[in-house]
This record gives sequence, C-alpha cells and structure tokens, in this order.
Amino acid sequence: AILTAIIYELQPIDLMHHHADLRANILDLVTNGLAKTTAKTITIIPPIIDFIKRRSMKEWMALFLFIGYWKIVVYFHQTLDAGPFILILTALALIFTIGLGDRQSHGAGQGGQGGQENLSAYSVFNRGFRNIMGGVDATA
Repeated sequence: AILTAIIYELQPIDLMHHHADLRANILDLVTNGLAKTTAKTITIIPPIIDFIKRRSMKEWMALFLFIGYWKIVVYFHQTLDAGPFILILTALALIFTIGLGDRQSHGAGQGGQGGQENLSAYSVFNRGFRNIMGGVDATA
C-alpha cells in the first residue's frame, strides 16, 4: 500500500507504465555515458597535469592555508555555532591590516615622479583630508 501511494505521488513521472523502457534507457545511459565519460577524462588529464606543474610553491601554500582556514571555520561553526562570528572577525582583521593601509607608490609614481603618494578621489580617505590636484572643495 505504501509503495502504491509513493508511485501514485510520482505520477507525472509515470513509472508504472514505462518501467521497462525506463530500465532500458538507464542501462543505455550508463553503458554509453560511461564510455563517453572515460574518453573525455583521458583527453582532459594532460592539461590538468600541466596546470598543476605550472603552479609555484607560493600558490600551493596559499591554497593550503585557505583550505586550512576553511576547515577551522567549519569546525568552530559545527562545535560552537561561531562560523559567522569568525568570518566577520577575519574580514575586519583583513580590512584593518591589508585593505585600509596607506598606499605609497615606490619608484616612478603617477606622472613619473618618484615616491609620490597615491591619493584617493575622496579626501576623507586621505591622510590629513588632503584633496587631489584639481579637486573642488568648499574653501576654493
């Protein structure tokens, strides 16, 4: 009775009347699809090996550090339900250590002048609220 109820609920699929055709189609898909997938896999393996060989040690270390960080976040989220909290703390740490630092151009800066400071178009983000050259402000 339960099986009949389940089959009745799956009526749009219509497994009751076409299960012999369905079985043949699945068998055909598995045998032919497996052969096609194996052929595609063999042709895609050399580019993947080439890609792996071209990565530097620094890139592999960054990947493994990212995976380690991800595993730590998942662990804390599963044990303490603190995943979002850790992600927010990480984002704030990255913003204040890497993202919002003063940018200095070393060597030839903008316009070919060495050591010139890169100023933001918005003076509120510049040290001392300095404006860029040609900018309009209330004192001008």
